[in-house]
Amino acid sequence: MPPSVDARSLHLSSPLPPSAAASCLSSTLPSHALTSGGRDIWYRKAKELGYRARSAFKLLQVAETCQLFDPSKPIQRAVDLCAAPGSWSQVLVRRLYPSARSIPRDSKQAPIVAVDLQEMAPIDGVRLLQGDITSRSTAQEIIDHFSGEKVELVVCDGAPDVTGMHEIDEYLQGQLLLSALNITTHLLKEGSGVFVAKIFRAEAYQLLCSQLQIFFKSVQCIKPASSRAKSAEHFIVCKQFSRPPGYEAVFVDAVSAPYTTSNTAAQSNDGNNPTPPNPSPTNTHSSINQLIMPFLKCGDFSPHDSLQPPNLTQESPSDVPSSNGCYLQFSDGMEQDESNTSHAENVTIPAS
Repeated sequence: MPPSVDARSLHLSSPLPPSAAASCLSSTLPSHALTSGGRDIWYRKAKELGYRARSAFKLLQVAETCQLFDPSKPIQRAVDLCAAPGSWSQVLVRRLYPSARSIPRDSKQAPIVAVDLQEMAPIDGVRLLQGDITSRSTAQEIIDHFSGEKVELVVCDGAPDVTGMHEIDEYLQGQLLLSALNITTHLLKEGSGVFVAKIFRAEAYQLLCSQLQIFFKSVQCIKPASSRAKSAEHFIVCKQFSRPPGYEAVFVDAVSAPYTTSNTAAQSNDGNNPTPPNPSPTNTHSSINQLIMPFLKCGDFSPHDSLQPPNLTQESPSDVPSSNGCYLQFSDGMEQDESNTSHAENVTIPAS
């Protein structure tokens, strides 16, 4: 066991000691190991090394497995989505930009941008943005910070507030992942861009991976040792970002609102006589953006459907089930004729 690190000698802005880095990446520690205080070993080590959360070791172990912090492939710009409380941003600063801690907080020169809806405590070398990753204005703020330059790395450790109903939690996590992917397509560098995000290995896992493979040539799923064994939490590592031909990164829900109606008059070729707007919906997307999956039917639809009502124009009245037959079916064959029924209604029961 490597020597322990004195927590009193470490601060949030202190560098990561080499011995501590080696010990924190060791996969020999079981993820369920608990300290005397009831916290697992990764929580204790996060406090010792000055990380704000135990999730820092998840990114460190994923990066070690996939060689994300390869010195031969320098990362000049990075974005941390759903960054609160900021442990992943701390890892990026310590491992990628050791000299960035001298940059003033929230400076325009910061190589890392951290985005979250919640307010976060400042981190040296990190520009903090309080915003929504599904908003166009948030993406524009990130682009403006880097002066229009694309980023090499986008990470996202976001997760919804769990409800305890696994199907709902898995669906919300999948939608959050797709939202992170959507804003990533605005920011990531072609060819060498890397995207790392949390994913739940559940029913929609294969579908989400298939969608990610449209934009990345390499997609890997990793379960770090610091992630609890009983959790469905995994991490997806996507490399070599490649935007599909004709794809346009937009902030539009392509499922619920793929069509819009033009309200402005279009000018004719001569520019004099305006053409009235087209009242029919017009698809504003093009190429791959307007792709709609076809619906195909299978099987033989010609046989008689018992749930279909009879066609009275082709069948004779004798072929149509009578009300008497329906009555027999629901009364177990015990039929009462009209005479017996009327007679029973006129019977007077004498008083006893």
